[in-house]
Amino acid sequence: MQNKRRLILIILIALVLLCLVGVVTYNTFFRPGGGQPQIAQEQATPAPTEPPSAEEPTATPTQVVEPTQEPTAVPTLAAAGGANDNTSGGQPTDTPTTTPPTATPLPVTQIVETVVITEMGELLQNGGFERGFADNGVGTGWEAFSTDGAAVNFSAESAGVFIHGGQAAQRISIDKAFQPDQYGGIYQTVEVLPGEVYTLTVYGQIRSGFGNVDASSYGYRMQAALDQSGGANWQTITPTAWIELPWPEQSLDEAAPAFSEFSTQFVAESEQLTLFVRAWNKWPDGNLGEYTLDDLSLVGPTAVRTETVVKTVTAPGAQATAPAGGEEMIDKPLPTTGYGDDTNLFADARFWGALLVLLLLTGGAFYRARWRW
Repeated sequence: MQNKRRLILIILIALVLLCLVGVVTYNTFFRPGGGQPQIAQEQATPAPTEPPSAEEPTATPTQVVEPTQEPTAVPTLAAAGGANDNTSGGQPTDTPTTTPPTATPLPVTQIVETVVITEMGELLQNGGFERGFADNGVGTGWEAFSTDGAAVNFSAESAGVFIHGGQAAQRISIDKAFQPDQYGGIYQTVEVLPGEVYTLTVYGQIRSGFGNVDASSYGYRMQAALDQSGGANWQTITPTAWIELPWPEQSLDEAAPAFSEFSTQFVAESEQLTLFVRAWNKWPDGNLGEYTLDDLSLVGPTAVRTETVVKTVTAPGAQATAPAGGEEMIDKPLPTTGYGDDTNLFADARFWGALLVLLLLTGGAFYRARWRW
């Protein structure tokens, strides 16, 4: 029994000594930088030097820049005997210069666009008839048309009751119509922009001897039409394309006849548009019909001018490089790795705790073995 206790004690002491010898051996022979104290990586501080004298130039420390390409030797020619002559014979020397990094341009695409500058404006000329009339009695800027089955006349209105605005208006008279469907009218062609919306406004009066549409069976009417191709022949327009102006019929003896208004919007289909407005004696009764037009207006976008715009578009995913003259790329020391990153076993509390437990166990075993030997 006593021999077994001695054997156990010897084995425990041998295990502790074996652990200690293993740790010391590892730190001495196998661990990188083993047994050597860890040296902090610090920048060396240059030793103080004496201040330079006034006669000697002071060296200015500069940062080393790694160029993006190999340095190119640029030969420079110095004049004989000049300040750049570095040899006794005045021969030219090659002065190497370092080309600084330049900015890499981004891949771009240029798009040329023609932009039409437009603004809202009045397209009709002399729509209010204030700019006078031609010898045939038609307002300046307008053309006239009529049938030959009646007496059709064009003249300027002079009385204020027949003028809607300003000092003048256009009168169309149709008399002695002994054939049905006799017409007299005016038209004008203007420049428009296809696809744009325009607003037409017309003011006018219809006067007859009957004085109302019921008495004349709508025998005296006015119509308007648009030729979207800019044509000048009113007879090429289909009957369904003419719009009847929903104006009342008033008496020729009316002291203060009222003006009626018609307004509509439409979309231009081509670059030219012709507006036709005509008076219509429907029945062959031979009676006089008087028609007045004033303040005709066609408002919409007008092409003022065109401009060529060049747009520069950067290619998707492109990344700009540092521009020339920007922040320089400076060589920096590599990070310190290896010895400083390993864990020091002697500085580990867990190691010393385990060693203390082993010593306590060994001491306890030795104590018991001593008293029971």
